[in-house]
Amino acid sequence: MAAPRMPSIAIPPGSVVFVVNPRARHALPAAALADVFAEACHPFGLTPWVIETHSAEQARWVAEESDRAGAAAIFAYGGDGALHTVLQGIPLGSPLPLGCVPSGTANVWAAEAALPATPLAAVRAQLDALLAPPTWIDTGVVAAQGEFRRFLLMAGYGLDALAVERVAPRAKRMLGKAAYGVAGVLVAAGGRGLPLRLRFDAQPPIEARVGMITIGNTQLFGSVAAFTHLASAVDGQLDAVIFRGSPARALATAPLALRGLHAAAPGVSYHRFQRLSLEVTEATRLQSQLDGEVGPAGAATIEVQAGALRVLAPDPRLPIFQPPRPIG
Repeated sequence: MAAPRMPSIAIPPGSVVFVVNPRARHALPAAALADVFAEACHPFGLTPWVIETHSAEQARWVAEESDRAGAAAIFAYGGDGALHTVLQGIPLGSPLPLGCVPSGTANVWAAEAALPATPLAAVRAQLDALLAPPTWIDTGVVAAQGEFRRFLLMAGYGLDALAVERVAPRAKRMLGKAAYGVAGVLVAAGGRGLPLRLRFDAQPPIEARVGMITIGNTQLFGSVAAFTHLASAVDGQLDAVIFRGSPARALATAPLALRGLHAAAPGVSYHRFQRLSLEVTEATRLQSQLDGEVGPAGAATIEVQAGALRVLAPDPRLPIFQPPRPIG
């Protein structure tokens, strides 16, 4: 059952809203956080507004209220899952910029955007970006079984989606990123590839048995390997890597991404698109993961939302904010 909506809150216009996930792996005590955020905002003459949320629905609602109130910025305190939940409440094209205070397990966006590691430095670096020209990036959206979910970083089907679904919160807190590796090995040991029909834009459909497909708006996967290593978050397109065969084969091939060699491996193909439809051709469950969170199941359409999100980017010269490199 979804958590109840939060009591009515009056977010002051022009304030900086911090949406705090108290279950984040490296979360600081609430009092310490309030002091850090106040110290970070003070040089900019901004008022921090700290709100602790306990469900994805609450985080989404706070983002919606922040947009309506005309907040100066909204930060997600936690991991990529915290960013994902806040993203759901920011309307397309809203001037409300999204920032991140990394304290989760993988912190992929923090790595992509080269954010400082400490909360104080991370917030100050991103608030500096408020004084610069705005940075707008693409997002993706998955439509499946009547559900619509946006993603900032990536979507996935097959090995990674089943591994994300399998990881218990306790295991993630105890083992960190290693929990996903353990889950991936267990999934690969007993799984067959997904029988998929995929159609990229207006191209002819592809039918293949797939161990994993990773769809990237950005480049990194788990803050370590760059599966969609040619992707740009500002090109109005998404990138995809298909690992054909079984999950075990995908697991064996994936480490090549550490050296940028995976795209040339047998059974691997790289694609760039604006719209992708995929469905199973046999009676098999089709589960997704979005930004490292369990996503909707079933036949899906994945589309890019070009220039839909304003982010606080301390260094817009980074590769992820530049035009993409060509495929091949």
